Amino acid sequence: MTATARCLGRFVWHDLMTKDVSAAVKFYTVLFPEWAIHDLDATFGMPYRIIVAAGEEIGGIAPQDPSVDAPCFWLGSVAVEDCDATVTRFEQGGGKCWVPAQEIPGVGRYAVVADAQGAVLKPIQLTYPRTPPRRPAAGQFCWDTLMTSDLEAARQTYAGAFGWQAAELSLGGTGGYTTFRIGEEDVAAGLALPPGSDSRPGWLAYLRAENVETRTNKAAKLGATILVKPQDLPGIGRFSILADPMAAVFALFQPAGA
Repeated sequence: MTATARCLGRFVWHDLMTKDVSAAVKFYTVLFPEWAIHDLDATFGMPYRIIVAAGEEIGGIAPQDPSVDAPCFWLGSVAVEDCDATVTRFEQGGGKCWVPAQEIPGVGRYAVVADAQGAVLKPIQLTYPRTPPRRPAAGQFCWDTLMTSDLEAARQTYAGAFGWQAAELSLGGTGGYTTFRIGEEDVAAGLALPPGSDSRPGWLAYLRAENVETRTNKAAKLGATILVKPQDLPGIGRFSILADPMAAVFALFQPAGA
């Protein structure tokens, strides 16, 4: 498989959109000493920080427009062959385009879209392929799960947009859990929100941790809110869900046997 084919349909980047960049950098670099932060020139009129973990660039931190009433959040990027065509597929499926397709010199063409239920991500047509690590190191992104109010509609949307095939996975009473695959490789997952849930549909990014308990407790001491305490997924691993001090939600994951 070529590097280009290997990256298509995979999450290849994650951006933290936050109202306080300095506070975010302080929080995450203490929580993840594996991280190094590199400042990037303000190409689009705003500061941007590149996140490096285990020698790999894995994402960035960018300021939100203070005039926009939106929560801080992690925004995942999925590699696609044609950004404009992908935007059209989302719109045809009832979704919306938040940021029209545009170029990042030397990087590629991207847009920001939401599916029909409101979950937001960034399709990106890369100039040069970025191959996700098969075995992410501590501090690197390792998984993404869609939390949605309509899992069946999401299956159809992402099959059309990214070529993902859906497969059911039993997690012992969780219910409604789908893995999204390309060929034989699981690349993401989808989980139905409980009926009547006040949670917004969205994508949850997971960061690899060598010990979920230790890292979760450390996050809480740094001002994070524990939304889901560390717990096991039998045969898969251990995870927790947190909100950083600016309320951006993320998860920690420790593979079984690690």
